[in-house]
Amino acid sequence: MKNLNKIKERVFEVSREPELANALFPGINALDKLQYAYAVYLAGAKPKLVLGHVANTLPRGWKTGYMGDFRNFIMRHPPRSFMDLVFLLDFFHFNSTRLHHRYDPNRLPFSSIGIVNNMLKESRGVLLWHYQLENLLRLFVEDSAKVAKLRKGINVQSQTAYDQAKGLQLTEKDSLDEVITERMLFFSTCSPNCRGAWVLFGCCE
Repeated sequence: MKNLNKIKERVFEVSREPELANALFPGINALDKLQYAYAVYLAGAKPKLVLGHVANTLPRGWKTGYMGDFRNFIMRHPPRSFMDLVFLLDFFHFNSTRLHHRYDPNRLPFSSIGIVNNMLKESRGVLLWHYQLENLLRLFVEDSAKVAKLRKGINVQSQTAYDQAKGLQLTEKDSLDEVITERMLFFSTCSPNCRGAWVLFGCCE
């Protein structure tokens, strides 16, 4: 990989660096009301966000300053394709902020269910993105509005939503709720970070 020196990973206080915060998170309303920003970005005259978020609290053990976790991660796990880079960005972001690097993307032993393996191939078998969960639900539910509602219910850990999924059998042995519990490692799904991957893609060729 080239130009890795352009990748910066930092936790900083929004009030101390408002210009950087606004450059990285232009779409956040009332950004000045939030205390901390975590960002992986390409440094330059116009810094470009790869991944990150803003919040009023930091995960346990985090503090302000530079970090090297993402650079080490992407060097250990070079992307195999553009979509694999999208997967690695979201996998890293979820893994670091929610589980503190619990999972290794190369060691994800799931039970083998052909159709599920195929539908989740882009994310190495992890149920990671909203559209993947909705596609699994569409195997059983035709109405798009109901699919979206059920996906949102599962993402907020609604027992009612899980009970509905429990009644949907993928195989004789495997119900949809069991697949969701096994494959949705980070307790909810997200939209794929295609923009961040596009920013980083030239850096990681």
